[in-house]
Amino acid sequence: MVTLKQRLYGHLILARPLQLFWLDIVAGLSAFVVLLQRFPDFSFIMIFFVISILADAGTCTFNDIADIEVDSKSIESRRFRPLVVGTVSIRSAWIQGLLLSCLSVFLAFFINPIFFLLTILMLVWAFQYSFPPLRMAGHPYISQVYWIVFVFLWIALLTSFLELPFIESFFNILPYTLYMIFYLCLGETMAKDIRDWDNDKAAGKNTTTVAIGPAHASNWSFILGLIGCLAWLWTAINYQLHFLVIIAFGAIAIPALYLFYQYRSKLQVKYDKIVGRHFHVTYLLSMALITILTTFAIGFRVIR
Repeated sequence: MVTLKQRLYGHLILARPLQLFWLDIVAGLSAFVVLLQRFPDFSFIMIFFVISILADAGTCTFNDIADIEVDSKSIESRRFRPLVVGTVSIRSAWIQGLLLSCLSVFLAFFINPIFFLLTILMLVWAFQYSFPPLRMAGHPYISQVYWIVFVFLWIALLTSFLELPFIESFFNILPYTLYMIFYLCLGETMAKDIRDWDNDKAAGKNTTTVAIGPAHASNWSFILGLIGCLAWLWTAINYQLHFLVIIAFGAIAIPALYLFYQYRSKLQVKYDKIVGRHFHVTYLLSMALITILTTFAIGFRVIR
């Protein structure tokens, strides 16, 4: 018998609160700071965070619905996800996903017409990542295209909220955009797929890592992380960040790249779930530290 407390907790888990904090608040604030070259008025951007969190929570819920079979084959804690163990019904999950998504669109309507349309487009783009007809998460290489387009749409969403010109703003933050694409999106998601290679393969989910194998995927994940670090250095030069900020970045990036290389070497020999997990967690922790460092360095104008 499932208790009310278990159901409520299950619905909360479907929204992935840790991801909401990291992607929507930490990364979102960082993007605002880089776009404006200063800390924004928090009372002004708070509504953006609310809309972003609602939309992302709805998307995460839909993603769990689409991945029930994959999650059920995982040997990690994901097999205890609410939809797999039955603490939340599929019907309730659909209601949650639709309610959160519709609420985000409703609030976006009051910002401006472009922001409203882009919010809908982002939700549609995220939905088809997990579901037919495209189901981009289940096709080799296509899922990487998804994340590249996602970053462009996200920047368009941010600039429309701030009522800034998209093209000019995009080129102004191009170095940081490349860092986000290569390190935050491509490198990290490939590391995540390495971690999930065994259960994705067992469930017939044909990700890029399943298609090329974890050994080759670890090579690419390492290279993408390295390119992302070079893009961040370009960002530091472009914004004239203080040398001490670059040293702090090196203190994060160099050990991370060293660990990426070590994990990659082990995965060349044989696949190990624990090594894949460490690979992904290292990406997550280093991303968080670099993003926080960038936010405060640019926000407080720590320049030469």
